[in-house]
Amino acid sequence: MTQVFISYSRKDIAFVEQLADDLKIAGFDAWYDLSGLEGGSRWNEEIERAIKTSQYFVVVLSPDSIDSIWVKEEIFYAFNLKTKIVPLMYRPCVVPLGLNTVNFINVQEKNYQKNYKEILRALGLGRSEREEAERIFLEGLQGQKESNVKSEIGKKEDKFLPVKPKLEWKIVYWLIGITVITIGSIFLYFTNRYLNTVEPTPEDGQTQVINTSTSTKTAEPTATHTHTVTPSPTMGIGSTMIGVDGMTLLYVPAGDFKMGSNDQASDYSSDNYPQFDYYLDSFWIDQTEVTNQQYAMCVSDGKCKLPLLLNSPRRSSYYLDTRYEDFPVIYVEWGMARAYCEWAGRRLPTESEWEKSARGTDGRIYPWGNDEPISNFLLNFNNYGGDTSVVRSFSRGKSPYGAYDMAGNVWEWTSSLYMLYPYESDDGREDLLATRERVLRGGSWYFNPDNKGMSIFRYGVISDPNYLVRSDVRSFASQDGMGPTSPEGLGIVGFRCAKDAP
Repeated sequence: MTQVFISYSRKDIAFVEQLADDLKIAGFDAWYDLSGLEGGSRWNEEIERAIKTSQYFVVVLSPDSIDSIWVKEEIFYAFNLKTKIVPLMYRPCVVPLGLNTVNFINVQEKNYQKNYKEILRALGLGRSEREEAERIFLEGLQGQKESNVKSEIGKKEDKFLPVKPKLEWKIVYWLIGITVITIGSIFLYFTNRYLNTVEPTPEDGQTQVINTSTSTKTAEPTATHTHTVTPSPTMGIGSTMIGVDGMTLLYVPAGDFKMGSNDQASDYSSDNYPQFDYYLDSFWIDQTEVTNQQYAMCVSDGKCKLPLLLNSPRRSSYYLDTRYEDFPVIYVEWGMARAYCEWAGRRLPTESEWEKSARGTDGRIYPWGNDEPISNFLLNFNNYGGDTSVVRSFSRGKSPYGAYDMAGNVWEWTSSLYMLYPYESDDGREDLLATRERVLRGGSWYFNPDNKGMSIFRYGVISDPNYLVRSDVRSFASQDGMGPTSPEGLGIVGFRCAKDAP
């Protein structure tokens, strides 16, 4: 039996249940989370398994579904598996990235009945099977209409049925009410009299003092007001603050972390060797990459230049297009990224700060752990999204401190000059006036399997997309981003900011 996975927002559940029932009548095994998840199951694993075993992926489009992180991750995963995607426009919305080249089927209101056959055609049902399924579908609609008509007639007939007034019960309720009110009033009357006649007595061990002097009002001394500072709670993992640009900043505590890698078995450059413990003071790191909307604030304030290009590698309109406000800003040189961070009261992170923010203190290879990213529920890489994706799209791929997209989406500028390890912050690599290449971190959505070296700004040839998004992998680019090898240039480079913690 052909299995169909339905991706949707819970706010559209009524339509989804109807769709699933109609698809089951047509002979499909319709799977959606509320119907396919058993108690005690790991829902994320079950959803991945369901998408893998489905021959078709139906996504119900609405303003709520395109804003859902889970729907976005499910769409990316279906793209990764090359499962046929059938978008259904249930409520008007902007078609999300990756689906704008796929023809959607309009199922708004009465269009669902009209285009039901088109849904079956898109799901590969043969002509004779479609006609039979449509006949059953229409018969069901007709039966539902007749049932509704009978229900309405019954309601109208009920309006004319004589109703026998139960006057005797009304009299009983009335008498009970009067009795309760009377008894309550008597109780309150005697209680009040008793309280007014009983004088207070001194408590045990106390002397009653009766004041017989003339009452005079004596002013009490006025307290001296001093500014009291409420101690702030101890900062730790999970502490946040909001920047002037609306960015959420995450607190990274002071301490050692494992920087670099001990893996010398790789065929790639060993510029991240060896692994060593490195101490950092506490600092703040941006939760996401800086977005188009945030960068535009700095441009409007006259402190930042416009991006070098206003498109993206796969979109003719990007920076000025309101559909992409929450996507990472790209085509910004190192100096432009630095200017933005300074305008926002922050700075670019050092290479070491970036790596600690991505991998934490346990030496993990990726932000989520040591497992390779076989699922793009974790990140946007290896051309799965076809371009940049919305920041905060991949909650399962967050770093130990809660930072998004520390792997994939776009490469990120750091403040550090590209120099070999061992890493020392005072060896000249943090010279902001130097003009040499700066370190890039994190990998991006882009990977070209035919011209492997084109996927990264570096001198080596990288043939493994998983390697490019490791938290310890280093790359570099000239400060204007032009070289040496990427055809996408700064179109796959963005940035985030950092800030010293007091």
